[in-house]
Amino acid sequence: MIFRRHPRALLLRAAEGSLDHARRSRLEAHLGTCAACRDEMARIERAIGALATEPRPGPSEAGRQRLLLAARVGVSSRRVSHLLLAGAAATIAAVATGMFFAAARVRVVPAAGEPVPFEALALAAHRQLDGAAPKLDLTSGDAATIRDWLTANGYSAALPSERPGEREDAFRILGARAVETHEQRGAAIATRIDGRAVTLLVGREEEVSGIPAWSWLGKRLLVRRDSRTGAHLLSWRNSGKAYTLVTEDDERPERACLLCHVDTRRKRAIERVAGSL
Repeated sequence: MIFRRHPRALLLRAAEGSLDHARRSRLEAHLGTCAACRDEMARIERAIGALATEPRPGPSEAGRQRLLLAARVGVSSRRVSHLLLAGAAATIAAVATGMFFAAARVRVVPAAGEPVPFEALALAAHRQLDGAAPKLDLTSGDAATIRDWLTANGYSAALPSERPGEREDAFRILGARAVETHEQRGAAIATRIDGRAVTLLVGREEEVSGIPAWSWLGKRLLVRRDSRTGAHLLSWRNSGKAYTLVTEDDERPERACLLCHVDTRRKRAIERVAGSL
């Protein structure tokens, strides 16, 4: 057993991206076997997504934002009182503001030059998975089955099982494939979005370089257009994982982000940064 009790104190820190690699790895292993903690992690991520769509608070609002987040993720009133008493007003304001900025700020970083090795692997996987007969290790359109396969292979991805309000054929999962070169390795998920091929490559953060990590300053997304194929690449690192999305959709490349983010508020946040993608 990885944890003797549910690691509730680590879930919020994981959502903020502030855990070290060892703790992230232990927590991810626990989440793979504990439905209660997965549900609580989902509540925390929904709460952070909701805060990301609200106006950025001034100093007088920072404490309110922290309490709002606590209420949304189900932290007890006793725990909130303890935070208020132990933290002092200035400390709570600083923590709240940092958390809010981390949730709300998305910095798009345009990239020049050749793709980094992990992105090159994603492009190679995309070529294998495009077309009428993609080369798959697992053929399945079920998100839960894909998640189980990823966990068994040491990876994970937040693929939602249901897509409220979407056309049935708008987002379609085909399956997954383990890919690697002498430099990089990962798990590629083959999908179709509005009939176009989209590939999500997932890797282990400690094995990937050249892609920005998510820090307390916010999420940084590396955006690149491959000069050889014209494909759009979106890359980032967070919570022990590295990702690259590959899409050839010139009209709405940001729609590939909705492969994982189905929440209405999160969709609006994605639309706000779409002009940079």
